[in-house]
Amino acid sequence: MHFTRRLYKFACNKASIVFFQNQSNVDFFLHKKMVDPCKIRLIPGSGVNLGKFQPMDKRNNDDGITRFLYIGRIMKDKGIDEYLEAANVMTERYPNIEFQILGSFEEDQYRERIGNNPGIKYLGRSDDVREQIRDVDCIVNPSYHEGMSNVLLEGAAMGKPLLASDIPGCREVVDDGINGLLFEPRSADSLAEKLDVFMSLDRSDRGEMGRKSREKVELGFDRNIVVEAYLQAISDILG
Repeated sequence: MHFTRRLYKFACNKASIVFFQNQSNVDFFLHKKMVDPCKIRLIPGSGVNLGKFQPMDKRNNDDGITRFLYIGRIMKDKGIDEYLEAANVMTERYPNIEFQILGSFEEDQYRERIGNNPGIKYLGRSDDVREQIRDVDCIVNPSYHEGMSNVLLEGAAMGKPLLASDIPGCREVVDDGINGLLFEPRSADSLAEKLDVFMSLDRSDRGEMGRKSREKVELGFDRNIVVEAYLQAISDILG
């Protein structure tokens, strides 16, 4: 770890501007004296293309099933263990619930575990995640660490409620109780508890959460904000 910090400090010393995607990372680098405060620029992740990711009507709106979607590499650090454990608990508790998984297997041990529960549905990979986001009720990100979660940004832009680990890179996108719910990282019990809360919400409450998600990314996470920050940085350096 000490060697890694030295490398970061060396790189930051050589850079004219250092971009960060969340305040926690800024605070860490400043605390460890790895970056000059004058070089710091804080941006909202990679931003989200609000024109491409827009709310769309669900195609299965009246079948009575509540669908949750995990998007990401299928590996431990992305929180797949907690997602699967919570899914097993919830599918025993509710007959009208489905847990979907979209992404590639980074660790093969999860292939069999996903196939053991008919309430867990593996969707494979996708070239356009809008098709999968469109038909679910909530996006779940149980990751252990994020810079800024693109999965949450894209889900929010499409007007979906969000469930996420209470970590940097997720909590910036999720206002707890407003456009989604935060749960303790690495805790299947905490995730299951918040899934229970979501299941208790009626269609109107879920719809309001989704509207708040879209509103939040419109105000603070438009990709144009990020592009403008990079262009301004280039202009400052050349100027």
